[in-house]
Amino acid sequence: MRLKFDDYGLDIVRRELCRASDLVAIEPQVFDLLAYLVQNPDRLISRDELLQAIWDGRFVSDSAIDNRINAARRAIGDSGEAQRLIRTVPRKGFRFIGAVEACAPAPSRTKPVQATERRRDAPSALAGGALAVLSATLAGLLLWPGSSGSWKVVAGLLAGPRPTAPSEKMIGMMPRLTIAVLPLTAPGNGIDQPKLADGITEGLTTELSRYRYLTVTSKETAAAYAQRGVEAKQIGRELGVRYIVDGSIEQTGGQVRVTTRVADTGSGSYLWADRYDRPSGDLLSVEDEIVGRMLNEVKTALTFNEASRPDGGGDTDAVQLTWKARALHDMAVSRKGYAEAAEAYERVLALAPRSLTATVGLAGALASSARGLFGGISAANAETLRHAEGLIDGAVTILPRNAGAHFQRGQVLRMQGRCDEAIRELEMAIDLDRNLVDAYSVLGQCKLVTGAFAEVIPLEEKALRLAPSSPFVGNRYQRIGMAELLQSHVDGAISWLEKARAAQTIWHSEWVAQANSGLAAAYALNGDTGRAADALAEARKSDEYPSSIAGLCRQSPICSNPTMRALVEPTYLKGLRLAGLPDE
Repeated sequence: MRLKFDDYGLDIVRRELCRASDLVAIEPQVFDLLAYLVQNPDRLISRDELLQAIWDGRFVSDSAIDNRINAARRAIGDSGEAQRLIRTVPRKGFRFIGAVEACAPAPSRTKPVQATERRRDAPSALAGGALAVLSATLAGLLLWPGSSGSWKVVAGLLAGPRPTAPSEKMIGMMPRLTIAVLPLTAPGNGIDQPKLADGITEGLTTELSRYRYLTVTSKETAAAYAQRGVEAKQIGRELGVRYIVDGSIEQTGGQVRVTTRVADTGSGSYLWADRYDRPSGDLLSVEDEIVGRMLNEVKTALTFNEASRPDGGGDTDAVQLTWKARALHDMAVSRKGYAEAAEAYERVLALAPRSLTATVGLAGALASSARGLFGGISAANAETLRHAEGLIDGAVTILPRNAGAHFQRGQVLRMQGRCDEAIRELEMAIDLDRNLVDAYSVLGQCKLVTGAFAEVIPLEEKALRLAPSSPFVGNRYQRIGMAELLQSHVDGAISWLEKARAAQTIWHSEWVAQANSGLAAAYALNGDTGRAADALAEARKSDEYPSSIAGLCRQSPICSNPTMRALVEPTYLKGLRLAGLPDE
């Protein structure tokens, strides 16, 4: 079925949106939403109806719905101000008010164009197939000065055939690792143990299967090895898998204890093991929390094992280099660490120019290495951020349903000070992968600098539950502490910021200066002038710490506009003045 409205044609069967003779790039979920509105013209569609029709009844935030509505508007040349085709009915829903007529399907189009309204400063990128990422990568590399290996990357991009449609080979994601999740054993007598063991096993199997670089043995096949006591090497040979996950669950009184391990079937050794203790309660809640934490721990264990695999090809093996780059990226607790990860991704692209894994990773690493400790951006770093934006926009065009790509786009936007746009990308990333721990944490940072202080704490606490051993726990403590401080909860702020300082010191993180700055303000507001002065002195040991309140506000996104300045003035800034930081 093809529907025509204004200058556009919407082919429901082919899932194509055309303007005249050109295809318009549109993300799958945005297409679904637009198609639903167009097929119900001039009818009021409530948010609840959209949730049921587009999200299968799952809860998503109002901002996530608004994000998709705005994307649909951009795709058809509309806007929230004009509302020429899609009208918002306040507190009621949405109406498609364009004239719609059915017509015969049109021949397939091959010339794609972008939506008519583009985000500000977004670089041009051809939409569709490999050309999108090739164009964006090429443009970004030519713009970015001093890029080691840039010309090698350009040469690689220009050489060889250029597919016109995405394929596994062209996309160049990570080669698949094989893994089996053995059923968790339940040796005790707890009444819910077998059910919970089965639920966690199935949940982890399902969640791991969502990742393109993992091939997971079916639950039924893995079940044949339950309680047989077969060694890891034999399981690896018989199932053809590189890794296995096993473990057990015990329930005693009101507590649940889950023990899990990851083994390398090649060596037969365990790479990682952990234990989760949690009060028993709602089984689904227990399953979700434990599966989410296990998932992140397993992915980390696989990344670091592949990165350190002795049989890798070193600097001539793009796959081995990709794992090393990812490991560097995951452990980067400083801008220098991110810069090292970026260099590693560049080496991958010199060997494998079409690797979107490296392209996405490079964009995120460059963005994280570019912003000053307190938010300032030099001219050179602004250029680096533009390069990162070109890379990630091209990758997202090809991978519109990839959570990691949307997360890194959110990172780039956040580092550019465009947190309102970043929030939409981060919420989309979470919609696509509810266990993407860093997306919750960075979303919390964006909520902090846009004044939604009460929303910060649950987001950061979610990240802490999903990855309690992450090197970034100090950053998450710090954001909670700042959210408490900016709500005048001074005692709570001190508690969280002290934890942040301790964790960041252990990891030798440069962000400890931010924790000390927050502590200086909190101690001073609490009347503890001695500790406030000491914390401020520690913060000022950083070469980047501003010499005055005015300098801080020129750099920090937390003072980015008059509304935010009014919110931070009676708390953070007042405390810093009391601690001894001058106004000018």
